[in-house]
Amino acid sequence: MTRRSKPAKVVIASEVELESEPGERWVRVERSPHLVDEVTDLLFAFEGDGDGVTCRGVVIRTDGAPSGALMRDLRLASLEADAREGARLLLGQKPRVTAAPGAGRAGHPPEFIRQIGALYRYAERHHPRRPILWMHTEGLPPLLRESCDIKTVRRWVAAARHDEGNQT
Repeated sequence: MTRRSKPAKVVIASEVELESEPGERWVRVERSPHLVDEVTDLLFAFEGDGDGVTCRGVVIRTDGAPSGALMRDLRLASLEADAREGARLLLGQKPRVTAAPGAGRAGHPPEFIRQIGALYRYAERHHPRRPILWMHTEGLPPLLRESCDIKTVRRWVAAARHDEGNQT
């Protein structure tokens, strides 16, 4: 079982046109640290349900017949979680941001900064007049809203924009 080289938690997902039930969106996982080489195509079907998304199906394509070892080693739960964030965006739902309390001198982990970037892109589309103010008053989880001021949110967004500019 060979794993693809692990990128720094970069997930690339795109929408796929497939015949499906009303309200379902198919998402192809194109790049994830949890993919293995034997998988040639991986699709998840999601349906929006209020504030969340529900996985309704999965399609796994391999070069040959999927082996028991592949099915045992395939981290479907992790891959589904990777695809879920892409599905939330496709369904027009707000991206989730997990609190990273006590960042200290080391700073927040890269995953947190990427989540802030995704929330900022959402805010730019849905609240274009004042995206950072919306993030501070409504977009962030209550724990983060209560523990930071708007200047901190601006710093996080600047870090996310800088991080996006450095990725190729």
